[in-house]
Amino acid sequence: MIVEYLLIAFKFYYNFTGDTGYDDGIVEPKGEIHSFRLTILPIGNYEKRWYMEKQHMNPEDAVKVHKLLASKLSLGMHYATFKEHPEQNIDDHEKDLEGAILKYLLSRN
Repeated sequence: MIVEYLLIAFKFYYNFTGDTGYDDGIVEPKGEIHSFRLTILPIGNYEKRWYMEKQHMNPEDAVKVHKLLASKLSLGMHYATFKEHPEQNIDDHEKDLEGAILKYLLSRN
């Protein structure tokens, strides 16, 4: 299920995906929406994937959505907020995100 909110302010488009995982239902901007100035993505608390994949994106999913939505800037909510699971160290978020950024050739700026 995709939960997504679109905010238009000062002639810029902002996207808040809510608590949702990566899904083929996420579509590229169309019509007058060419890109988003800001996208807020749920990229924390993503392990165990078999359980969390519908609620939260992992860093690789978030990078794919960032590119798909042509977002100028993306922010992760839930990102390293809590020590979540014994199988996921709190600094795994940074390592996983860095790997996804490199894999998809994104700039850190």
